[in-house]
Amino acid sequence: MLWWKTRIYSHWLGNQLPVTLQNLPEVPEFFSRAIFLADNSEGLFLSPNPLSIPQKYWPLSNEPYSRGLHGYRWVTLNTFSASNAKLNYKLQGNILKWIELWEHWHSFVWRSDLLGERIGYWLSLHQAICMNASPNFRKKFYVCLFRQAKHLHHAHLEDTNSWHCFLAHWGRIYSAFAFTAFNKKRKRTIKYFELDIQKHVLPDGGHISRSPSIALALLAILVNVRDLLICFQQTLPEALVAGIDRLAPFVKALRHGDGGFALFGGSIEGNSDLIDEVLKASKTNPRAITNARYTGFSRLRAGQTTAIFDSGILSEPHYRNTSSASALAFELSNGKSRLVCNCGNRTAKKTTIWNKALFASAAYSTITLADKSVSSIFHVIHNRNDYKGSRFVEATHDAYYREFGVNITRTLYLSSDGHDFRGEDKVTGDSNAPFVIRFHIHPDVRIFQLERKTRAILKPLNGHTWQFDCLLPFTIEKSVYFGSGHLRRTLMLAVNGCLTKNETLIKWKFSTQASPKI
Repeated sequence: MLWWKTRIYSHWLGNQLPVTLQNLPEVPEFFSRAIFLADNSEGLFLSPNPLSIPQKYWPLSNEPYSRGLHGYRWVTLNTFSASNAKLNYKLQGNILKWIELWEHWHSFVWRSDLLGERIGYWLSLHQAICMNASPNFRKKFYVCLFRQAKHLHHAHLEDTNSWHCFLAHWGRIYSAFAFTAFNKKRKRTIKYFELDIQKHVLPDGGHISRSPSIALALLAILVNVRDLLICFQQTLPEALVAGIDRLAPFVKALRHGDGGFALFGGSIEGNSDLIDEVLKASKTNPRAITNARYTGFSRLRAGQTTAIFDSGILSEPHYRNTSSASALAFELSNGKSRLVCNCGNRTAKKTTIWNKALFASAAYSTITLADKSVSSIFHVIHNRNDYKGSRFVEATHDAYYREFGVNITRTLYLSSDGHDFRGEDKVTGDSNAPFVIRFHIHPDVRIFQLERKTRAILKPLNGHTWQFDCLLPFTIEKSVYFGSGHLRRTLMLAVNGCLTKNETLIKWKFSTQASPKI
């Protein structure tokens, strides 16, 4: 890195114009929106427009807003055309100022993921960017673009554990096909791309982060690269094809009836139309996977009811702070109405006071002991059985064994008509620790507790009225919901108690009609 700061290295990058520049297929709108969703950052760029912010005030920190600014992802939120010369002129002025400040290597601005993203967008939009531009702008723009591409092909990717490394791969591949000077690097570039696909995409199609929104972003990148290779009549790499074929069913599995994502792995709901667009572009026509055993999710679907369950498998260490706390949590929806949810652990602003609380197990619809979050799971047992249309899943983890000497098992059952959803939480071991079972209720659902305090009525805005029953009394307490990345106040059902010797068993159910006792 010290070498990259030197004048000699800057001189090696050169100031020559690229000899030829191939036209690349336009990046589809869903591409950048999927990247925004994975970072939960689109709303940050709507006001104020980055074109109105001088570059000297652009932050240099590893935050979604800063990455999006310097990666020029936000340009896709604007419409550049011959009839909008004023907007084009503003963008050209913006890029000229950026070149003035950052044309030489910088540890953050020239980081491989930002470099790849910026190169990709500049290349795909270069005709629109240079529309009615002066010769001086064109020369500076293409020289700077070529310098960045040359460095990206020369340097190693900094963090291949993060999904952002695929933005670096995207920029490398785009520049390898755009500039004839890098044509010989195509084979090596695609080889490294394949290796990271195999590293990040699990056999069941989940991403190592366990986040559905990151899986969607990765699917969008892979689809875009596939279409580029087809455009240039290249043979499609096996890992690329397999990655798309595996990712699409997983993305579909983590969706509720409203089309949005369940709140696991740092994901937010997302936009149903966007998810549909990416899945359609994948050209796989996938069926949702029901048991993602490598990623640790089960999808229970019967009638109009969907339950998505986290069996407790931990993600890779790089992502552990966003997904480990949700062990044995579930979400429940009926039709387009969400009933039981998680709080979500992604806010639009990283500085919010809620961020620390949202990483705790208490922010999920699961059981906790002594209000301690799940952080280390050493062993997980997961079983799934379906019989005559009914769904049954059971998972056990040992996250509390070292401190309390107990294992926790959650069993879920969904009837074939989707009207009866039952659960059983069993704690095995000798401990008297206090426990809380939380069921966070979606803010669009009204709750009415009956006198016995073992039953409540749940009324969503649309669809069936549901009934909650538990063998133990419960309370209705305040909760929060960040399904869109912004705070919404809501309520939760909380079952409190203390463990008993050897085994503690708590049964509960959600139903739409009278059914046998639990």
